[in-house]
Amino acid sequence: MIRDLQRLPILSAPRAAALRAFSLVEMLVVIGLIALIAGLAAPAFKTKSMSMDMGHRQLNDDLNRARQLAISTRSTVYVVFVPLIDADHAFATAPKLPVAQRDVLSKRQLSGYVIFSRRSVGSQPGQEEPRFLSEWKELPEGVFVSTNKFALADAGFRGFLPMDFYEEADINAAQAPRFPLPVVGGARLRRTHYIAFDATGALTLLEDGDVRRNRDKDDWRKNVERRAIVPLMAGSIVYPVVYDGDRKGFDWRAADVMLKAPFNVPGADYKGLDAYIKWVRVDPLTGRSRVEGGEIQ
Repeated sequence: MIRDLQRLPILSAPRAAALRAFSLVEMLVVIGLIALIAGLAAPAFKTKSMSMDMGHRQLNDDLNRARQLAISTRSTVYVVFVPLIDADHAFATAPKLPVAQRDVLSKRQLSGYVIFSRRSVGSQPGQEEPRFLSEWKELPEGVFVSTNKFALADAGFRGFLPMDFYEEADINAAQAPRFPLPVVGGARLRRTHYIAFDATGALTLLEDGDVRRNRDKDDWRKNVERRAIVPLMAGSIVYPVVYDGDRKGFDWRAADVMLKAPFNVPGADYKGLDAYIKWVRVDPLTGRSRVEGGEIQ
């Protein structure tokens, strides 16, 4: 037995270490693979954060631009937003729009907005010259305004309230539509959500002081600060595509919305501002907007 043990080869220290450890080449290969995988995965982790940050900055800049336009043109300037098109919202009096007009709004649900004014410098009292002051804007892909900002009632919200809107029933049928958005045969959009700046840059209602029938002016002024908070969400929106022959268009119905984490928690209540990561806040007195909130992971 002793002789058998004596016949076993004795490994030198360097050779024994070589059998137990990686060689330098193997270690470099492993490090390279780790770096490659991390490099491929990093964009996926950062895409949501970058898009959300870009969306907040874009909306913040455009709201500040609308304020400046209101001051420079000495008129009330509106930022008009597009909500989801659904049966409960009753967004328009006519569900069937001409294709070109329908596409303008349908493909911008929750993510689209435009700067608009009913008057310009030199307009006579009572004279209207409705005009768009910007092209239609869209938030970055995968980013959109919280659906709670388009709610029709104020109850149940914490920290912020839905933005204001006017209803077709609130205006005289003999008047021209307040906003020259897509219409059919005289039928106009039933509800139009907006944030408005007056000639001093402060937040305001429609310039003739109209308010929704279910809320008086004093109530509006009391809650204007919470109404001027716009939280954004991350996810994907699938717009209702239709084809007329080879032409691609968009149907007049609600888009399909899928939320991304952390907004996709089952059963979560997103009626409180603490459920959002960041938001744009407009100061009701000065009209200046800024981005608030924490880091987007």
